[in-house]
Parts: sequence; C-alpha cells; structure tokens
Amino acid sequence: MDKEKGIIIKHGKEAKVSGPVNIEDAPKTPEPIGIRLDPRKTGEMNPFALRLMPWEKWWKGAPIDFMRRDPEEANHPLRIRMGKEAARVGGSVLDVGCGTAIDYPRLRDLGFDYWAIEPMPNFKARAEELHPDIRILQERCWDIPFDDNVFDVTWCKGVVQHLPTGTYPEALDELWRVTKTLLMVSTNRVFLDGDKPGVTQRKKGHAYNNHYNFKEFNGHVKRLPNSISRHVKGFVKAKFHQNARETGRGIHTLFIIYNKDYWKEHINESE
Repeated sequence: MDKEKGIIIKHGKEAKVSGPVNIEDAPKTPEPIGIRLDPRKTGEMNPFALRLMPWEKWWKGAPIDFMRRDPEEANHPLRIRMGKEAARVGGSVLDVGCGTAIDYPRLRDLGFDYWAIEPMPNFKARAEELHPDIRILQERCWDIPFDDNVFDVTWCKGVVQHLPTGTYPEALDELWRVTKTLLMVSTNRVFLDGDKPGVTQRKKGHAYNNHYNFKEFNGHVKRLPNSISRHVKGFVKAKFHQNARETGRGIHTLFIIYNKDYWKEHINESE
C-alpha cells in the first residue's frame, strides 16, 4: 500500500481512494489464536469490495428477520445435522453467509471459536444487534479475507443457490481454501439429473435461484484437492413432508467434505 498516493492493492489491481490511507487507523477486530486475518483485505478496509451488486440489492429490501419468523427454524433438521457433524471436529468455525447469525448460538454453545462473513450490511448489523459479542465481517464467499487452512470447520448453509450464474466453482474453491478439516455446503434447490444443464431463475431486480446439475456440481466437489466427500438429502420440516413428496421442494442436499488425511485418521474407523 502506498500511503502517500492512497492506493490499495487487491488481487493485483490498483484501486484509487480519496486521500491517504493508513491501515494502522483501521478498526481492530479481535483475533483468536490460530486464525490469521489480513486487515487489508477486509470490507472495513476496502470500500470497493462492499458496493452492492444488482442481484444483492433485493436482499437489502428483504424483511430483516424473515428467517426468524418460524420459531422452528433455529432447530431445522438440517441445522441440527450440520451441528452434529461440526461437533465431531470442534475448534474454530467460519459461518459463510450467516445472515442475521441464526446459527451463532448453536455453534457458540458447542464451544466453537466463531467467525462469520455476510455481504449484506443490514443482516450484519442485525446480527451484531442480537449478539454484541459476535465477530462478523462484511465479505463475499469467493473473496474470504483469511489465510489458507485456518478454520477447522467452514459452515455454508443455503448460500450457493443464490450466487451469480457460473460462479459456484470459484466459491467452492475459496471455501475449501480456508478450511482445515471440514466443509459443509447445503442448498434447498432441486438438482437436475443426467446431462440437463443447470437452470437459473431470476426476475429483474430479484435474487438468483440456481438449480444446478448434480453431476456437474458434485463433480467439482469431488475434485477439491485432498478431500473426501459424501452428500445427504432430506432434512424436511415435519409440516412440509407432504408437499416435499409431491413437489420435491423443501428437500435439502448437504455436502459433507473432509480433509482426506483427517478423515482417514479420525473418522473412517468410527463409521
């Protein structure tokens, strides 16, 4: 960084800012042992990373507590399953696309050293209002401001279906990059079978809704380096069982991805 010219270097490009920039004056974020954070990459330091994209603006107008309207949501079968899997590893966790941090109490109570990223400022502010002790950065899932292999668990629920068309491979690669042991990724959109291409449904001004081709998506998961993975389908709320059987909607697919060396040493013999 050149303090005199006011230039921030991000991904090899120069982004000019008004006036000198001094990273020493930046807000300090608590840093737990074992998690290294580069403050020059965080949204607090780089305003260019935080300009909302057109597809994100729909979320800015969404009801702030839409996920909390259902009292059963915090104990959704998928959240319970992910929590049990995460508890097998323990340690640190990164909650990606955390929204208003509905999963924070569960992960905190499991003893995790919790961090989160969330691109929407209104969701981030609500999470901080509800949980003043939370550590959350305003960032996106394909540009995570942490070093490689620093989180024991990376938790990504219900995010990948809302990414811009064709960007999920980059997101999966980035999620795996920061993961030391276990990555969990889920979607509740219908996967397409065979060689049918994925479908993106998006009205102008709305968010993306992606129905990926399963063979293609799972193929990318399988190609993550030094990983071993499986997927599980289901996790439907009891009151939606009939509708799920008739329409296929509300059925979640969870991808459970372990570091292969860890899995062989700690998990393989127990299953």
